[in-house]
Amino acid sequence: MDETKPVTLYPTYVIGPRVQFHRGPYTPYVKTLVGLSHFEFPYGTARGRYFVIAPGAGMDLMLGDNLKIRLIDVEYQQWLQFTFGTKGMQKPTNGYFIRWGI
Repeated sequence: MDETKPVTLYPTYVIGPRVQFHRGPYTPYVKTLVGLSHFEFPYGTARGRYFVIAPGAGMDLMLGDNLKIRLIDVEYQQWLQFTFGTKGMQKPTNGYFIRWGI
């Protein structure tokens, strides 16, 4: 722990299934993820490890065979055993995916 920084860190590691529905160049999907999160409170006052459930959904846009643009990906992480009661947070993201080789 770093007692000098007023930041809150919470790296989260989740894994789970995703179901996709191909509709032309668009691929909407739903997912259910589970895993662990490591939470470090500001100024190093405490830290904890918590079980996380993260249902989510999103949509990809295929641009050819090897390039996919992630238009939106949304998760709602629920930290069920958080120290001060169940904690929830939304995490919207986007990005891209490039397939190399076969």
